[in-house]
Amino acid sequence: MKNENLKTFARLIGMLCRERRLAILTAVFMMLELGLLLLGPWLLGQAVDALEAAHAGPGDLAAIGARYAALFLGAALAMNVMRFFYTDTRGRMVHGIVASLRSEALRKIHVLSPAYYATTDSGAVLARVSRDVQKMRPFFGMALFTVLHLVLVAAGSFAVLAVYSPALSAVTAVCFVASLLMTIATARQLHPLSRRADDLYDGVALSIKENIEGVKVVKSFGRERLQSDRFRRHLGTFVESAIDVGNCWSFRIPLANALFGLCVPAMLVVGGWQVVSGVIEKGVIVACLFYAARIAHELQGLVRVVGVSQEAAVSAERLFELLDSDQVVTETETPTRLPDRIEGIRFEGLRFSYLEGEPVLRGVDLFLREGERVALVGPTGAGKSSLVSLLLRFFEPDAGRILLGGIDIRELPLAELRRAIGCVFQETFLFSDTLRRNLAFAAEGASDEEILEVVKTARLEMFVNSLPDGLDTVVGERGMTMSGGQRQRVAIARALISGPKILVLDDTMASVDARTERELVKALSKAAVGRTTLIVTQRLSGVLLADRVIVMDRGRIVDEGQHAQLYKRCAIYRTLFEGQVLEADTRPKKHGAIVI
Repeated sequence: MKNENLKTFARLIGMLCRERRLAILTAVFMMLELGLLLLGPWLLGQAVDALEAAHAGPGDLAAIGARYAALFLGAALAMNVMRFFYTDTRGRMVHGIVASLRSEALRKIHVLSPAYYATTDSGAVLARVSRDVQKMRPFFGMALFTVLHLVLVAAGSFAVLAVYSPALSAVTAVCFVASLLMTIATARQLHPLSRRADDLYDGVALSIKENIEGVKVVKSFGRERLQSDRFRRHLGTFVESAIDVGNCWSFRIPLANALFGLCVPAMLVVGGWQVVSGVIEKGVIVACLFYAARIAHELQGLVRVVGVSQEAAVSAERLFELLDSDQVVTETETPTRLPDRIEGIRFEGLRFSYLEGEPVLRGVDLFLREGERVALVGPTGAGKSSLVSLLLRFFEPDAGRILLGGIDIRELPLAELRRAIGCVFQETFLFSDTLRRNLAFAAEGASDEEILEVVKTARLEMFVNSLPDGLDTVVGERGMTMSGGQRQRVAIARALISGPKILVLDDTMASVDARTERELVKALSKAAVGRTTLIVTQRLSGVLLADRVIVMDRGRIVDEGQHAQLYKRCAIYRTLFEGQVLEADTRPKKHGAIVI
């Protein structure tokens, strides 16, 4: 644990390289300020001895006093100028480091595979990027330079004390070491307590997040009191742990301060004896007491540093767990460009499992011809959505491969692969932004003409025209101000805006009513024209969009063909759609076809 803690601090200190120029300037200004600060007690001691040694008249005494006062004032003025530059550059450095950490964390969030999020609470991820990064800020802004300040002040003060009086220097050193050892012991005890408190905070953050996102469910079942009680339990456990941290701090730190506080009476005893013995002058005692007071002040700063540093180390450990996670889909070092024309999609011998020993796909072989519409059906857990996840390289197969136009997708740049595939998922996520920006999310530079074209294809014209600001209307978070059908049609338009060669519809109509379903079928039918389309569905309307239907069960393809053929010969298929066929048969017919 000790070595891990040291590695964490070494990595934190290494982050200064992210703002190297500002870090160097901050250190230079701090050392200049410190030099001027240490000059003050020396000038004061010199002034006392000069005034005591002077035998001139009042005018000469006033001149000596004025001279030293001017020197002292000049040093103080220069010190405050250096302090201003030190504070300014330090603030800029801290903001830069924190911003780069948050940016790095967000980049990592984007490249982590869904496997990471399957085993990590979203509240924990949110806490690492927000609260943990924020708790690291004081380490760079205060702790790091306070320690450096202490080292330089202690070194400079002890050097002066050793010149003035080795005995007083030794007294100060003994008290300093005793206080420092107590502070270090406190730091070691604080680390596990702080880690436990921060881990418990993840539960608090997750509870808040779930109550915000699930507020409709909570209200609809009248479970506000239950959720409040659960939140209070999470919060109470966290608060108890935080109090343990505070108790450790409040007991040990005053003791560390008291140990160095013994320095002053000890210096008065030893120094008084040396003055009486004629070893040192009175001005030396005055200067030495000021240097001791300076060290005491820095030690009090070190006390704050201990708490801040331990919190920063714990937060850094948690953030590094996120940044160092290897649950990512990697790209080849020499990627192959995707051809302009993709002559089909081939799944070869795909085997895949989320958990070892529990296979989800068991040797899937499938070929989709260019421009073909293929429906993928099967009971829950058959592996349909897993096939889509592998196509998008959210996960890697345990065995087998997927080819686009004869090229293994692992040889393609990830961004290029995913841009070639337009996806519409069952749950539509919309950002809290304008409708225009949501539609153009996959093609940031899309023109109004391109946006209006996909709006027309997705049959959104009437909805857009009904909005107060048209495309510039701000939709709520997750599109909460829109109906389910409207959100799905926005998702269809968004998937089409970048002109994908492949369209993937993953249970798009699973949670919509019959009227919305008919509207979506019309939009999807138009959207799929000229595109290789994979339709994952358990709705008859989705099947009727397809040229060919693939039936899956327990990770294998068990049959394929047309709807009418499969309904007659495949029991699994018939079980899936029997109720929907009966319902469809009761609807009006048009030219002998089922009207959806």
